[in-house]
Amino acid sequence: MLVILPLLVLLALWLLLVNLDAKSSWRKNFLRAIMLCGVWLVVCTEALSLGRWLTQPALVLAWLLPLGMISKALLTIHQKHGLSWRPNLAGLKTWPYILLATLLAVVLVITALAEALHYRLARVAHWAQNRSVAHYPTAIEIQNSYSPWTEYIFLHAYILANGDWPTPLVSWLAILGCTVGVSLLAAYLGAGLQGQWLAALFMATLP
Repeated sequence: MLVILPLLVLLALWLLLVNLDAKSSWRKNFLRAIMLCGVWLVVCTEALSLGRWLTQPALVLAWLLPLGMISKALLTIHQKHGLSWRPNLAGLKTWPYILLATLLAVVLVITALAEALHYRLARVAHWAQNRSVAHYPTAIEIQNSYSPWTEYIFLHAYILANGDWPTPLVSWLAILGCTVGVSLLAAYLGAGLQGQWLAALFMATLP
């Protein structure tokens, strides 16, 4: 399951940031990890595209490189003083937590069973075929002019999985990231723990 490599990098980077910056909340470090992974994804995509190297072996190496470096850093931290992982889970049994977890789980199941019927996949298929994100001849010019960020994620999933089946899960991961971000924003605005999770629940139930 090569498609899990970017997720492994995200989780490993999150754990590393938690240990490097223990004063920051786990949510803040999670969002930092997402942003850093996003930067790496864009850099890899653009760099490999220059030589038409957007292939599965190249992407595997591109994600194994940071995973190896992060794993080495985590091992060093573990040998020095051990790894710490202490998210604030106070009040986990209260109804907002249970409702939010249930909602996200149900959406995950629906997403996992969904078919990848997305108009942007035509663009992704062209890129994978050409092994480059360069412009290509098409009667639908927006395929060349639209902002490509979401399609870059689709492209990595498409190539690593040898198919489009994991692309619907990208939307679920986006929901998860936005939910975490909204709860953190609520904290910055002064909401208590209950208010933060209610804000997260509101975000997760948006269409």
